[in-house]
Amino acid sequence: MSPDGFTARKRTGHGHAWVNVPGGQRAAGTVYLGTAQHGGLAIGMRYFWERYPTSLAIENAAGDTGTIALWLYSPEAGPMDLRPYHDGLGQQTYSDQLDALSTTYEDWEPGLGSPRGIARTNEIMLYGLSATPTSTEFSYMSQRVQDPPVLVSQRRWYGFWDHGDIMHTYDSDRHTWRYDVGGYAWDNSELSPDLWLWLYFLCTGHKDVFRLAEAMTRHTGKVDVYHLPPWRGLGTRHGVQHWSDSCKQARIANAIYRRIFYYLSGGDDRVGELLRETLDAPLSFTALDPYRKVRKPPAHGEAPLVRNGCGVVC
Repeated sequence: MSPDGFTARKRTGHGHAWVNVPGGQRAAGTVYLGTAQHGGLAIGMRYFWERYPTSLAIENAAGDTGTIALWLYSPEAGPMDLRPYHDGLGQQTYSDQLDALSTTYEDWEPGLGSPRGIARTNEIMLYGLSATPTSTEFSYMSQRVQDPPVLVSQRRWYGFWDHGDIMHTYDSDRHTWRYDVGGYAWDNSELSPDLWLWLYFLCTGHKDVFRLAEAMTRHTGKVDVYHLPPWRGLGTRHGVQHWSDSCKQARIANAIYRRIFYYLSGGDDRVGELLRETLDAPLSFTALDPYRKVRKPPAHGEAPLVRNGCGVVC
């Protein structure tokens, strides 16, 4: 009945009193029913305690045929209440609703707060066992229910120039990354993996995330970016080689990709230099207009277009 703890109880049969069993905190949501001679059945629900109120029930365990019931929504929790949580609070007109929206940031209109049509997928795993599992085996099964293995595509992205980068796009026909197909190969900071990895680390503190983000910061800030004129402060768009695409952009050299590591490292000298190099990016635009293939060169004194991700600003 709560995400913070579970209760357990048993009885000898219908019509007899329940005996309370010591409960606990968060239940894994897996149960086993069987015999010592012939094994039995284990069933588990993924995200059991996270989606309370849930419950598991075993009946006739002492008989020849027992039953297991797994409730996605426990009948002991009472009716599921999906009614609107308010009646409009006086919002009669669109003007009223817009006025309330500016305060609550939730738009309301009669009849449009209906739950009809929403859905929830639940994952249930069954184990047919020839023998009663040991406590260690049962614990392992419970963990597998909550954290099942997944199929992933792997590639050993190592090499003098490659370490720290990832690939851009997966090729479903060849079942490999598009390592040899133009702008679909090396990522070169496309979609900002540098940034979201650092934000992920700041939220979790995981060591492996830090090391991956560190390796990416050092790679993308050095290999994917130019450090000498005339393109100093610009980086290269994603390609088969880290420097192969002719589109040179400031977004790859973006200071925000390096800044978090710079402060976490206590002011890494080389990363500090990379941050300062971005100050030269505006001057580099005069040497290489990123839109030179689709427009006339900017007139004297005219500011070139600057590309920001997949959008354009002046």
